Amino acid sequence: MKKPVALLGLAALLVAAVIGAVFLWPERAPEQETQPYPKQDDAPPAQEPPPADAAETAPAEVVAPAPSEQLPDDLPATIRFYGIVADAATDAPVPEAKVFAKPQRKGADAKTAETQTDADGVFSFETPAAQSYTLTCRATGYARAAKDVAAPSGAPPGVEIRVDFLLQPGSGVAGRVTDAATGEGIPGARVRATDARQNVFERLTSGRDRVLDASTGEDGAYELGNLSAGAYRITVNASNAGYVFKPEQAVTLNLDDGETYQRLDFALERGAVVQGRVTNAAGEAVSGARVSVVPTQILEAFTRDIETLATFEDLHDTTNDDGRFEIDALQYETDFRLRAEKEKYAAASSAAFRIERGETPARIDMIVTRGSAVAGTARYDDGAPAAGHNLTLFPDVGKILAGEFNEPKGTTTDQNGAFVFEAVPAGTYSIIDGRGDPNFSPFGGNENAVSVNVDGIDNVAGLEITLARRTTDEQRESAIDFISGVV
Repeated sequence: MKKPVALLGLAALLVAAVIGAVFLWPERAPEQETQPYPKQDDAPPAQEPPPADAAETAPAEVVAPAPSEQLPDDLPATIRFYGIVADAATDAPVPEAKVFAKPQRKGADAKTAETQTDADGVFSFETPAAQSYTLTCRATGYARAAKDVAAPSGAPPGVEIRVDFLLQPGSGVAGRVTDAATGEGIPGARVRATDARQNVFERLTSGRDRVLDASTGEDGAYELGNLSAGAYRITVNASNAGYVFKPEQAVTLNLDDGETYQRLDFALERGAVVQGRVTNAAGEAVSGARVSVVPTQILEAFTRDIETLATFEDLHDTTNDDGRFEIDALQYETDFRLRAEKEKYAAASSAAFRIERGETPARIDMIVTRGSAVAGTARYDDGAPAAGHNLTLFPDVGKILAGEFNEPKGTTTDQNGAFVFEAVPAGTYSIIDGRGDPNFSPFGGNENAVSVNVDGIDNVAGLEITLARRTTDEQRESAIDFISGVV
């Protein structure tokens, strides 16, 4: 039986697929559009609404820094956003429009603030300071509008930033998602619209604020409304109901202001099923293990279509008390592996398999073991123990891209510099400095990294690792004297 979906499955797959890009591609700063903060003497009091002609004020563009986890010391404690929402054609105020401000940073404190316009289309709210935000405006009958806003450094306390929205008529897409064999509607399918101009990496990193989706009703009908004019890529995910959406079924549409495209229907095929049992080396059932489906060629699947790869977050199950699992919605005639994971066990991957039509359900059993321990001692280059130092055990990227995905493992040395990585599956790994090394390549050729071969059964001990001691400034600049050692 299928358990609730966790987004971590998708994240793991995508990290594996683009692991080279993570090391090699710089982060791209978002385009910014906002009005500079007013001088303190010109800023209206917090209790006053913006002037009536606010809709006619064109925002000015500024360049903002890329999102950061650490806020500058000169950033004000709070920022007040205010403005007016109006109809772009008539300049009439839009009441009851919802305005959201989301910090462009990760973390539990990156909370979205929201408010609603009054009868005059005016909004105002205060939010904790961040370096940059995405402000989004939604109103019934209008296309959603979004603006990236940079918070000014050196601004006076209580700085106020004016952001106005001129809303265009909303466009839309409507249709049904049905069973290809029976014609019956598929309830609960997710229909998604993304920017057709984005490439695969932009679609991966654009975030939920750049995606619009809707769920089908009991009869399989859906409607995506409030779209801005432009080109959209429409895709479907119905794996929760056991159906497969293929990349070639995606549709690209060009929508004009106020246009609704009717009868965009999708007929999906019910997917294949794989069943099995997870046991330990003694043949005993292992309950609570997560079993996931992984494409054998992750990079190929990733570059082919990001939305299709995203369905893999749904293709998993958790073993019951007898160690049994069942996963549906697999595409026929496609190569996969299964991956089994449980705390205190080494992750295990199955042999590659494919399911032909007429052969479902397939049966694949898996065995998980305690794995190997990889242990040793880390010292700085002056001979002192590297106490409290973070180390990473990085897997061979070639096997990752072939679907034999082993996550990197982290550990911290004790006061004597001793370290141990537990439950390590068989494979080839590199032990690297957990402080990071921009010269490190996941594709090999690292002269200073320590390579370790693990059989997944016997422990590896006695490693001696030498780390370069770095000052705080050198760590911040990622100065490299990386890691060396002997096995």
